[in-house]
Amino acid sequence: MKIIYNLIRIAFGLLFLAIGIFHFYAYQYMAVYVPLPLGSKAFVILVGAIICMSGIGIALNKFARLGLIIIAITLAFTGLMVLTPMIFRNPDEILKMIELPNLYKLILAFGIFTYLVTTKSKQ
Repeated sequence: MKIIYNLIRIAFGLLFLAIGIFHFYAYQYMAVYVPLPLGSKAFVILVGAIICMSGIGIALNKFARLGLIIIAITLAFTGLMVLTPMIFRNPDEILKMIELPNLYKLILAFGIFTYLVTTKSKQ
């Protein structure tokens, strides 16, 4: 059972590491949807760095609980930040394609928070 838990933890960490690397790769395209007047590209790179560091911490089992908390907060914040202006805009097809992944971010953040609340800390 411990092997399965370790494999899931490593896969989860590598998944978030890939998501963080994608933020570095496509920051120009993601920055368009960030509702900040200045510094939206820097914000996307900052979020990518936060997700990468948390993903590495989860995969290596160092600061795994803290990494999950940081990822959940980051997903909830960015999901709400990008999703809220999308609700008030005209519903065209491109905005609908952006809206759905942000709903998934919020659901994933809620799932991570629920997991963290229901499990005990090993300290």
